Amino acid sequence: MSPQALLTLAVYPLAAASLFLVLPLRRAILAAYILGWMFLPQGRYDLPGVLPDLDRSLSIGIGVLGALAFLDPRRLLSFRPGLIDVPALGVIVTPLFSSISNDLGVYDGLAALSSPLIMFGTPYLLGRIYFSDREGLRQLALAVLVAGVVYAPFCLIEARLSPQLHNWVYGSHQHSFAQVYRLGGWRPMVFLQHGLATAMWMGAATLTGAWLWSTGVLRRPVWVLMLVIVALTTLLCRSLGALFLLGLGAAALVHARASGRAAVMAAILVVAPAYVSLRATGAWTGESFLEALRAVAPPDRVQSVEFRLHNETILAERAMERPVFGWAGWGRALVKGKQGNDETVTDGWWIIKFGQNGVVGLAAFLAASALPVCLFVGRVPARWWARPEVAPAAALATLCALYTVDNLLNAMFNPMATMALGALGGLLRGRALGRRLGVTGPRIPADAGECHAPEAPRRPAVTARSGEVPSV
Repeated sequence: MSPQALLTLAVYPLAAASLFLVLPLRRAILAAYILGWMFLPQGRYDLPGVLPDLDRSLSIGIGVLGALAFLDPRRLLSFRPGLIDVPALGVIVTPLFSSISNDLGVYDGLAALSSPLIMFGTPYLLGRIYFSDREGLRQLALAVLVAGVVYAPFCLIEARLSPQLHNWVYGSHQHSFAQVYRLGGWRPMVFLQHGLATAMWMGAATLTGAWLWSTGVLRRPVWVLMLVIVALTTLLCRSLGALFLLGLGAAALVHARASGRAAVMAAILVVAPAYVSLRATGAWTGESFLEALRAVAPPDRVQSVEFRLHNETILAERAMERPVFGWAGWGRALVKGKQGNDETVTDGWWIIKFGQNGVVGLAAFLAASALPVCLFVGRVPARWWARPEVAPAAALATLCALYTVDNLLNAMFNPMATMALGALGGLLRGRALGRRLGVTGPRIPADAGECHAPEAPRRPAVTARSGEVPSV
């Protein structure tokens, strides 16, 4: 790691904390996470003992949690976990049991636990505490669009000049340069870990912005121009996978609005557990999918998917040797050659979790990713998703479902998706769903089905303490 990269990671907590001096709490949290994730360097610096490595997640988390511990300690300490938080807790603590079951000791387990605690646990906790009501979800969804607007100029620069910004600023390329030329042009990375992550980031902004505009959450004409810029930039990211998921998410929302049914969303939610079950047990080799892909995709894309499926098969066989808690860390889940060199490549997040933390860790990861979305689909009728008070939550639920599918073939963690999971979990916990969505009338039944309420009430007045803002 270059000196300027290390210095940036070291001083960012102060910069993140300073945002709380000029912005309301919720907007300061969003700004700190978005700016840090979009512009901090890739890479990590090893810290001693059980401390997590210094990287973007730790730098952002220290700044945000430090500021909140000083400004709003009572709200942080008031958090009480519920049953909906059990899968997220499983994601965090499973590495400890993986280390112990592999005779690596408690000390190694605590060191392994610290990474998911700060990377996954912190944004999830913040989503649960600060964004689990109507206004919080609205601000979170709007932040996804604003992030795309901010990133668009940098993506356009790299689409023209090639991905160089990370090298110019921090002195290194964050990924192999062999993978940045696709479909006749440069695929931007900017400061994210890969061009695929950037494409998903921009695709998420496009989908969220389009849905918010079509449902009347965004009303000012300037948002149309911004949305067009973000959508064109998404196309220039040159990722067929991201474009496919963008279309799939749009189909889910449009179908829900037109038919009042959540059939497409339900189908998306089935993909990840079905795929993982079939691939982990070896019941499906993926050859039928490759045959279909050869008919519609360029040869290099087919070869890329084939390579990933081949490695998944080998790694799944290795993982099944220790199926319960996996092989833990230190590359023990990889397949080694006679000279100790790695003979496999891990791409999908699911196969990483399966190899390191076994069935328990993988189940926790899938449940944490899907449970809030499943509850949203089950408790809020699809015909309500286009209502202005529900539309932000519907957009975020769709993004979470799409990121779960994306993580089958990629490992592109995004803290905003994790924050959205926490926010949806907090929204759907308990029986006060109608109040949290800001609707009036008879209470929405906790176990589902129908929501009977009149049209949305007039938006409440601006509250500086909560960070509520008037309609945009």
